Amino acid sequence: MSRSTVEFLTDAREHAVRGRVYVADLAAEALAEPGVERDAFLYCLIAIGEAVKNIPAAVLSMEGDIPWHAAVATRNFVAHNYWRIDGVVLQKIAVFDLEHFVAAIDRLIDRVKGSA
Repeated sequence: MSRSTVEFLTDAREHAVRGRVYVADLAAEALAEPGVERDAFLYCLIAIGEAVKNIPAAVLSMEGDIPWHAAVATRNFVAHNYWRIDGVVLQKIAVFDLEHFVAAIDRLIDRVKGSA
């Protein structure tokens, strides 16, 4: 079953929003330790990266200030180097990066839907 660009954008957005909720109140130290919230957040990062991989570069380039390649690289790092994950980095992603990411995805969804 094939998915549309809007569906992949929506998947990335939903996982970004959920991921922020899962770890909103956790300090970096807590994110460095195994736990349900951390695991849920890591899954969200994997899903975000997987969704972004499937969005055409021409669409992502409409929001060129967002480092989309970093979402895919983060997915790969989490999936293949899970034992090296840094709680401080996770906190930065949750607190700062995902807010801008969601706003950019919202704009992309509007543009893609507007051109359909």
